[in-house]
Amino acid sequence: VVLDGTEVRYQLGAYPADNSRSPVQQLEQCGALDGLRAAGLEDHDPWNEGREVSWLMRGDIESGVAEGVLHAAGCDWAHVTNNGTLSGGRGHVFHVGPRGVSKQAGVARDRDAHGLRRGSAAFVGDSPADLACASEVAPGWCFLVANAAPSLEWAPRTSSAYGLGVAEVIDAALAQR
Repeated sequence: VVLDGTEVRYQLGAYPADNSRSPVQQLEQCGALDGLRAAGLEDHDPWNEGREVSWLMRGDIESGVAEGVLHAAGCDWAHVTNNGTLSGGRGHVFHVGPRGVSKQAGVARDRDAHGLRRGSAAFVGDSPADLACASEVAPGWCFLVANAAPSLEWAPRTSSAYGLGVAEVIDAALAQR
């Protein structure tokens, strides 16, 4: 979902354009989400409220098993992306959504929409999926916040967690201007 001022645009990747349902409605109707629940994942609530393009789940599942569930449900347009380890090592968080939709693609589209070159952009994240965004920003300007999983070997990291870590990167960028 891209929000530009008051305009909302959806980037739906491989999701069939002629479908009258949202990707989340389709995943529910075809039984893919129930299949993933039966395979051991659970909804990652309350973060699913109002979601239309992807669904968040938590637990542990092998990539091949997850893809098999989607295929069996007739949802070959969808995939499951590991978005990192839950705090305390209680499994992982997964995005279930259309193929071709990713944080990296979103950053590229947003940069292009605002006429920004890679060398003029930065990114701050906290998960393995966020690291793919490094190719879309200035070298050395893809940061992980301090609360990101310690197992992620990535530098640079902020010294602060969550929003304060984001503020750190903004301050550093403004200082370089």
